Amino acid sequence: MQKFCAKCGSKLDEKTGRCPNCDKVLSKKELKEKKKQYKKAVKK
Repeated sequence: MQKFCAKCGSKLDEKTGRCPNCDKVLSKKELKEKKKQYKKAVKK
């Protein structure tokens, strides 16, 4: 199972496998910021 959301890059809930951020409505600005954070985490 994936550990991070493919849409926003947030860590998925270990029990359900669902994204805590994508289950709620995100603004475009919030989604863009999550993608930036994910890309930084992947590079490390």
